[in-house]
Amino acid sequence: MPKHTETALSEFVALSVLAEEPLYGYAIAKRVAARSDERFRLTPGVLYPLLKRLEKA
Repeated sequence: MPKHTETALSEFVALSVLAEEPLYGYAIAKRVAARSDERFRLTPGVLYPLLKRLEKA
């Protein structure tokens, strides 16, 4: 999967979880993993820079 597609998908998934309620990074990652039956994971190296970018936007 191209890097920009992977980034956009990660942002979409994180935002879809955050649309329901405010959560900390660890809780976002756990919820995403649970909802995808552990097929999609947001690692700390992906999630925290993503949250930083979204916060600045």
